[in-house]
Amino acid sequence: MKYVIPLILILIIGSCKQRNTAQNMQLDELLMELQNLNDTVSLLDTSVVLGESRIIKSNLKLIHEHADTINVETASIIAEVYEERNKIFFVEDNYKSFTNELTISTQQLNKLKQDLNNGLLTDESFNTYYEQEKSIILNLNQKISESYKEAKRVVSFIQKEDAKIDSLITYLKEEKELNQ
Repeated sequence: MKYVIPLILILIIGSCKQRNTAQNMQLDELLMELQNLNDTVSLLDTSVVLGESRIIKSNLKLIHEHADTINVETASIIAEVYEERNKIFFVEDNYKSFTNELTISTQQLNKLKQDLNNGLLTDESFNTYYEQEKSIILNLNQKISESYKEAKRVVSFIQKEDAKIDSLITYLKEEKELNQ
């Protein structure tokens, strides 16, 4: 009888550690996914995106101010730049939001892990919090992946068309000087 109580305690503690180990592994997987998202955000050359954004804004402003009539080819390039510019502006406007959301999610997961290891969570409450965090991370992953993929594509497009846009701006400036 005197060995039964310690044996029961050992079994209870052992089963809790196994449960916590599986749940800790789930949390570690989400933390790794967050780290991958952080790496994705870090890989985007923000100086290029922000630089292209400024150039687009400046060029479109100049074109608006100086263009009365243009040829069809030039108009189609300008139309494409107008259509695509919002994708770069979206990344520019949401970059800080993405990094903040990643930081908050990482903090939340670390707190959840700490609560789990301190025995403050039931299986049900852990599963609820885990699913909420998992859903947030999946949504964030989708937003970041789509917007960054599109931003890279748009930067490539704009860099390809940059010479045509520069020649249009040069032409418009020269035309303005001749008309003065």
